[in-house]
Amino acid sequence: TLAGREGTNEVLMGPYELSAEPAHGYPRYSKRAAGGATHWLYRHSGGGMWMVTNDESKIAKNVGHIKSARAAALPTEAGLAWQYSAYAGAAWQDDPKMTCTEG
Repeated sequence: TLAGREGTNEVLMGPYELSAEPAHGYPRYSKRAAGGATHWLYRHSGGGMWMVTNDESKIAKNVGHIKSARAAALPTEAGLAWQYSAYAGAAWQDDPKMTCTEG
């Protein structure tokens, strides 16, 4: 469950479930949003950070609106900090309230 983000990208918060199809050789998670949209949580192929996007085609490009501040084997790693981007091309901002937990 991704939690803690308020305002920009708050819609990406919520429970994610393991998808059958991995991304970049690592687990990929998805969540159904209101209106039938799907959001994705996946591991960046080069940097190893976890990314969140609302567009499945962005996974191949390693693009997202939220990311972990450093590489991690799993997004639920204890102490993992998270960042968000307000819009495409904007600088990443730390969000100390954001967490990713199992369950």
